[in-house]
Amino acid sequence: MQRSCKSEKRPSARAPANTLLISGAGGFIAKALLTKIDPGRKAVLLVRSKPKSGLIKNAPYLQCDITRKEELKKLKAIKGEVTLLHLAAFVPRVPSEEDRFIRRIFQTNIAGTVGLLEALKGKLKGLCLASTLEVYGIPRALPIKEDTAVDPVSIYGASKLASERCVRIFCKEHNVPFVILRLSSVYGPGEDFDRALPNFIKQALQNKPLTVYGDGSDKRDYIYVDDAAEALLKASDCALRSGLVNIASGESISIKELAERIISLCGSRSRIEFRERRRPCYDVIFDISRMKRLLKFYPRNTLNDGLLKEISWFSPKVR
Repeated sequence: MQRSCKSEKRPSARAPANTLLISGAGGFIAKALLTKIDPGRKAVLLVRSKPKSGLIKNAPYLQCDITRKEELKKLKAIKGEVTLLHLAAFVPRVPSEEDRFIRRIFQTNIAGTVGLLEALKGKLKGLCLASTLEVYGIPRALPIKEDTAVDPVSIYGASKLASERCVRIFCKEHNVPFVILRLSSVYGPGEDFDRALPNFIKQALQNKPLTVYGDGSDKRDYIYVDDAAEALLKASDCALRSGLVNIASGESISIKELAERIISLCGSRSRIEFRERRRPCYDVIFDISRMKRLLKFYPRNTLNDGLLKEISWFSPKVR
């Protein structure tokens, strides 16, 4: 069953390609996405490392490091036309330590994207790129719209913006329909990064103080991983031309309120410990009207529901 979608510019007459190629199929978001693929959809999963038992279902996979030209030759085994759902990226597990991984970030997120596009030249009939809110940096205006100025302040954000540019140039040059999705903060089971939300859950489950930098008044938008996956699949079935769409919940919450809510949901005895904040305080508030209009997509999971699922996932691991 195909998902309907309106094009912001010229609608494409092309039907979804024969094969849906999913890069980064072993990642956090992809694991949720794989459970949502229609059984009748022909798909090939691209993974950097051999998947663990039970990861791949109803689809063959290719083990391929997209930063290595020789390994990209494996893509020749895919016959016919391809729609690429490009999730592969290197995301530093500890954002504050990303300086240590500059080379790997650029090699994977920029050079890897270019190599993948070149390897698929001639058979690529549609592309959906998963990008990030980090391309906006500290927002210059609120709410954040797709035409809000981009000015990344992180190396990861800069690499994803460069990846976006590469996709735009390649797809326009080769007349390939594409859509770029800028995802807000994705959370849910499997999110084991050094970020505020999972850190709060781990601290609360152990009745430890929750560390908040600054006064905690700055707001963030969190979208549950299943919702992000559903948006990606909808976009991959839509041949938008020059499409750019923010993917977010549309509801923002302060860091302090998030900490208080997690303490309550965990039934924890934790308290909040405020520490000096060295970076500027800013809010992240999205306008998701384009997402609703073009993708006909509306997030289904409330923040409380999503938090309870992630708490349940973390509980046996940290207690």
